[in-house]
Amino acid sequence: MMKNLKILGMFMISLFIFSSLCTACSVKVAGVEGFSAKEKLPALLSDIIGLDLSKYTITEERYKPRYEYRGAVEVEYCGFTLVDKKDGKVSVMSEFYNGVPNWVLISPSTGLLYYAIEPPKNSVEMMKNILERYMTFAQKYDITTLDASLAFDLLNKAPDSLPAHGTYATVILGDMTLSITQNGFGFTYTVNGIVALNKSWGIDFADTISFSDSFGLYDVCSVNTWTSEEEFTSFAFNLAQKFCDDHLFYQVSEDGVEVEVRPDWSNMRSEVSLLMISGQQYNNPINNELLAQGTGVNFSANRDALTLYPFWSAVFYFSYPIGNVYGVQVGAWGDTGEVAYCWEQGFLGSSQNTFENSPFEQSNSGGSLLGLAVIALIGIVVMVAVVLIVKKNCK
Repeated sequence: MMKNLKILGMFMISLFIFSSLCTACSVKVAGVEGFSAKEKLPALLSDIIGLDLSKYTITEERYKPRYEYRGAVEVEYCGFTLVDKKDGKVSVMSEFYNGVPNWVLISPSTGLLYYAIEPPKNSVEMMKNILERYMTFAQKYDITTLDASLAFDLLNKAPDSLPAHGTYATVILGDMTLSITQNGFGFTYTVNGIVALNKSWGIDFADTISFSDSFGLYDVCSVNTWTSEEEFTSFAFNLAQKFCDDHLFYQVSEDGVEVEVRPDWSNMRSEVSLLMISGQQYNNPINNELLAQGTGVNFSANRDALTLYPFWSAVFYFSYPIGNVYGVQVGAWGDTGEVAYCWEQGFLGSSQNTFENSPFEQSNSGGSLLGLAVIALIGIVVMVAVVLIVKKNCK
């Protein structure tokens, strides 16, 4: 389950543009002018995490604001190193989206963590106190976040005996789910039975302390064109068959001769997922080329990157692989029925598949979405993805 969260980072980054396409979805810009991440991050470390900053000297300060999503979202990368009196070091990194602490990571390297406020250590009451402190923090900086009343109701229903770190107990009320363990807790949002992984809040006091709040960053579009998995599967399979009819597949025979092979669907199996993803996740120029072949949608500025839309994805597996291609992947937006992609699915490496008049090479990006479908309703383990994002940013 943990490894499935490695791809969560791809859902955290998308284009932010005002949406006129889906009137059922509104846009909220979270955060407040006048306070930068350089001011908020130390406050979050002391007031929420509970670190005693008087025990450290702040060195190697790093701050790099940038604008993404066509200039509509300010992303502030902020980090520094905490050095204690014994020259031990603790690394602190973060990104704030429109003033919201999208992720914060505190990693001791050679230093120790000194607390002014002790971490929860298997205490639900102390977790409630953390949440109370964050609500005060969010109010001070005008951050749109959790429904406090519902969040506290969930914590009140947490089990008396919490599971050890690495496993989670869950409590569900309405559209919010609490996941809680001895060293942390988190909340995720659900719409029409779909977990909106991007819309989450979590804190974890493991060897590396992590925090994330994206609850107020995203609105949600609940419109869904396909009423059932079977309906979408039928639509997508017809599209996959059309894709195969329009393309040529070649495979090297036993005697070393390249021969044309048609996909065998006699023992076809499929994997289908329904997710909630950013509106700009698949809004890129490649879609224009897909559209020319009848299997894509125009590059568009209409869909809002900070609104989560229902997204159906499927992989249809051939009875037998053709070279290193083993099927066709299809993805489509649930609110409009527009096709985001339809192309081959296969292993990494050079493909023995040749397309007529096609600019595309083999891709497995859509298939990776399917892994998210099996993720349990968890909030706190969203933090695992933060590590991966940080590594990517530091390369």
